[in-house]
Amino acid sequence: MVVRDATRTTLGRAAVNQRPQDTRIIEFEDPDEFKYWLKFFETSKDELLAAISAVGTSAHDVKHYLREKFESQ
Repeated sequence: MVVRDATRTTLGRAAVNQRPQDTRIIEFEDPDEFKYWLKFFETSKDELLAAISAVGTSAHDVKHYLREKFESQ
């Protein structure tokens, strides 16, 4: 898993790679945006949903949650 800063990363403009309009919030109900975050965090659907359940939809908080979880393994 690679944890990046959403505000500094630029990906391709294909539907799955298109940056959300607001990179501070993970809109997990939008399928294209959810796919973006899965690829961005290089994580599974279950791990991302667990992170959102634990810390909410803030991309910053999810990033730190996933980083801590990854580093503790």
